[in-house]
Amino acid sequence: NIKSIGLNDADGVNLLDNYRTSRGESALVPAAGIDDYSDIQAFIARLTSSDPVVRENAKIVVLNGTSRSGLAARESEQLEDKKYNVTDIGDADSETVTTTQIIDVSGTKSGTKSALQKRYNGSTVTTTNPYGSQYDADIIVIIGSDRISSSTNSSN
Repeated sequence: NIKSIGLNDADGVNLLDNYRTSRGESALVPAAGIDDYSDIQAFIARLTSSDPVVRENAKIVVLNGTSRSGLAARESEQLEDKKYNVTDIGDADSETVTTTQIIDVSGTKSGTKSALQKRYNGSTVTTTNPYGSQYDADIIVIIGSDRISSSTNSSN
C-alpha cells in the first residue's frame, strides 16, 4: 500500500524551503535549516505510527469543569505523556461538571475519540460544542469531578 505525501503542506506547515547557491543553483532543503531534518522525520514518524492517537494528531483542548485548581493542567500533562496533542487548557464555563465530557468537534478523529473514551470510562460524548469557535480543536475534553481522585494516578 503506497501513499504519496507532500512535505510542502504537512498539516498546513511547509517543511521545505527554497535554497539558492552562490552560483544560482536551486534546491529544496528542510525549512528548519540545511541538514536539520528533525521536523520532516517527526512528520513521517507520525504518519507511519501504528498508534491512532499519534497518527491522527488531533488538536485537543482540556478544560477544568470543577473548582479544583490545576486539574486541567495535570490532566493535560498525563495526556501529553501518552502522546496526545494537547493544544490548550483552560476553565470550562461551569465548575459543577460531575461527569467528564468529550466534545467531538471535528468528527474526523475517531481513533483519538475512542482512545479518550477508553481513558475516561463513563464519560459522555457529544458533538454539541458550546464553545463555538473559541478554541481551535478537534476534540474538547471537559474534566469533571469524577476525575479528581484519578487525575494524579491514571494509567491509560
